Amino acid sequence: MLRALLRPGLEVYDQRDETLFHLPTIQGFARALPLPDLSDYPSATGPLYHLLLAPLAAASGEDLLLLRLATLGLSLGLLAFAALLLAGRAQAPTPALGLALLPLALSPYVIGPAVRLSTDNVALLGVVACLWALDRAPPPPSWRALLLAALFAAAATLTRQVHGWLVGLLVLAALPRSALPSSTGPRLARLLPAAIPVLALAPLVLLWGGLTPPSFAEHQGGLDPHIGLTELAVLGGLALPWAPWLWAERSAPLALGSLALGAALLLLSPIPWVEDPLRYGGSLWRLASFTPELLGSTGLFWLLVPAGLLAMASLLRRAWRTGDALPGAALLLFFVANLASARGYQKYYEPFFLLVLAWACTRGPQPGRWAWIGPALLALAWLAVALVRFAL
Repeated sequence: MLRALLRPGLEVYDQRDETLFHLPTIQGFARALPLPDLSDYPSATGPLYHLLLAPLAAASGEDLLLLRLATLGLSLGLLAFAALLLAGRAQAPTPALGLALLPLALSPYVIGPAVRLSTDNVALLGVVACLWALDRAPPPPSWRALLLAALFAAAATLTRQVHGWLVGLLVLAALPRSALPSSTGPRLARLLPAAIPVLALAPLVLLWGGLTPPSFAEHQGGLDPHIGLTELAVLGGLALPWAPWLWAERSAPLALGSLALGAALLLLSPIPWVEDPLRYGGSLWRLASFTPELLGSTGLFWLLVPAGLLAMASLLRRAWRTGDALPGAALLLFFVANLASARGYQKYYEPFFLLVLAWACTRGPQPGRWAWIGPALLALAWLAVALVRFAL
């Protein structure tokens, strides 16, 4: 199976990014070792992933299969840290944690970047490792935990700049919820690790004159409501299998508020379906093309945008009530950071949303065995997609 996934003759979507962006960047860095030029290169992402693989490319004669295997190894590291994160404070039974992890492991947007050269899984590895470092012990995290989390956050940000949102999470984690014990150190010292990702990225920003290498400066986006609606729709669709956990309290005001706010957002900023692969992409956007347009927006979004708002509101309310703020805060900061993207690609959001949903739901009250039917069906659906996609 692994050989089939990695075989050179297999054409998949993720190969486009490999061919156009990541392989040329790795090759360029490899040929320029030990001092590759970071002022501009053929990728809009940070250079860390390419710098990690450049020595391997130089030593192996730019062996593509070896580079893909290295990327696969880093992707398996992502799943290992995700398993550690879920197991940390889970209230779900241990066998169920594997089922909770399966939708992430089998997602098309995890499998694809795992078997082709891509920064997606490597950046998410840094994100998940940062969350794990912050969540290993009851809050507040120690200064050492904050420092470790900041190093992982720096790695994530140097791989994909959008993960600069982790700086906000580090600041929130460092802020005292009450009088802190003296062993955690002075309050100011606890905030210092949050500067590490900023200091790591700052020289590149100065070198580039922006957040991306100059060749990709025109692709930087501003805050875009359509991107936010796309994010909410993806979250809403992925949250449906987790409904027994997210909406266990059946709060009518929360549901009605999400429905009203979702409708208002779609009325204020309608999002009709368009055939524009440079702007939107993913299975959900393709599915939306089969639904009728209603009041200027594609019909599917009238269902999924309120569902996404309800899922986010449920996680934030749980954080407020239980003091378990990390999953909800991470979801909110990630959502806001991605508003600045110029493209609404499902692959940008799906893996992280799957992680947060599994993380939050397995650490709260468990509704019963029957509830696991939803995540199991989602995992089976992703498995079917993989079998068809790779013709295994």
